[in-house]
Amino acid sequence: MRILKFAAIAVAGFALAAGAAAYAQIPEPISKPEKAYGYVDLKTGIFHKTTPDVVANPELPPVTPVVANGFFQFVFDVSIVSTFPSGTVIYCEGIIEASSLSDTSTAYLPYASDYSEIGVGHVAASGKTVTCDVNIPYSWEVAPASLKPFNSYSASYTVFAILPSTSTSVVLGNEGILRESSSSLISGVIPTSGTVTKKTVNVTL
Repeated sequence: MRILKFAAIAVAGFALAAGAAAYAQIPEPISKPEKAYGYVDLKTGIFHKTTPDVVANPELPPVTPVVANGFFQFVFDVSIVSTFPSGTVIYCEGIIEASSLSDTSTAYLPYASDYSEIGVGHVAASGKTVTCDVNIPYSWEVAPASLKPFNSYSASYTVFAILPSTSTSVVLGNEGILRESSSSLISGVIPTSGTVTKKTVNVTL
């Protein structure tokens, strides 16, 4: 009986050891580093974590943005070389992307904002030349000049001809388009408030 009892204990011990060794060989999942938002206190060198939406350093004053407003006016002179069905409509679309980013070396909180504006015009495709106008009003909050900001914008356009029976929802899916032309347009520093920025574009469809 003692021999059997000893053998049973030995077998159980071997099973436990084997199980522990097998468990030790299972690799643990590698955790990805977590993104942390915040700021470093320049006096103490300590990193202070904040929420992703607002990075607030109590030692720096907040930025008071200024409003930049105005108009972008695009005139598309479209030469019609392709043959389109009667009643075809020419659509012209202007897209503005703007951003304001303050110089981080100033003694204020960093400031950043992004804007996107879209304007659409349309005209019947009659004759060999048509004119399509797009007017885009805007009003953006940007960092003030005292923060040495990078206030910039860029514009692009798309001009296309669609079948007369194509609905607006179908146009947005790029279905039923007979001809399309697109390109970058202009770019530069965000104009001072009250400015009307005009641009004439020659397009061939």
